[in-house]
Amino acid sequence: MLVDSDWVTVITALAVHQVFRKIDTLCDITGTHPGPDPPSCITSYLDLAAIDNGPATPVNAGVDKLVRSADTDGYATTFIVAPSIIYGHPSGPLFEGPAPIAAPLTGVVRIFAHVAAGKGRPGIIGKGANAWGYVHMEDDTNAYYRLFDAALFGTTLVSHGREGYFFVKGSEHTTHEVVRALGEALVELGVTRGEEPAALAVDEQVKYFEFFAEWLFANTRCKAERLRKEVGWVRNHTTHEEFTRDIKADAGVAAKALKA
Repeated sequence: MLVDSDWVTVITALAVHQVFRKIDTLCDITGTHPGPDPPSCITSYLDLAAIDNGPATPVNAGVDKLVRSADTDGYATTFIVAPSIIYGHPSGPLFEGPAPIAAPLTGVVRIFAHVAAGKGRPGIIGKGANAWGYVHMEDDTNAYYRLFDAALFGTTLVSHGREGYFFVKGSEHTTHEVVRALGEALVELGVTRGEEPAALAVDEQVKYFEFFAEWLFANTRCKAERLRKEVGWVRNHTTHEEFTRDIKADAGVAAKALKA
């Protein structure tokens, strides 16, 4: 069973009606949460104390806690997977055709492209020096495949419940780096006039980012140690050139959407 990362009411309903008793395995797809300063702090899911003492404010935290409790109470074997920002270019009927039902580009690119189109150049908060983890969609898929396989056929060999947190991270990039690459592509496409990110005023931050501002410009740094250690996951897409190329290709998709 798959559970959305912030559906507290759904998880609560499952627990109240004891539906968990009919579920053998539950996988909660959560998110990588903004971490504390300093930016040198990198969270590992092998560090259980850091996870236990993490902030309770992220929208995902409520579901994560309930999912962990379901395992502790013996209702289900639970796994919590936290992918970084996923990039890459999917294809197929879910993403193409007259009525696609899945996003064809990286979500943050869509947000930053909207800002750039409205302002005439890319926009950031401060210097955009904060760092986020990223993972290519193929590496992310491989992580799910390996974990799902282990959950079905070897649960005694893979952590679950309180210990069953899994970060999925391939590389790390600053927001300035991402927005600058996007800006270069949008200039080439004739969408914006400038490629260098400009610091946004407070009113612009609210206008363009709303409550996403504190997430997009926070440090979200992590290690995928448990995945590598327990299921043999290996990242294959790590080069800066490939990442930049994919972000610029995303800019083309975003530009078409802006003109639609």
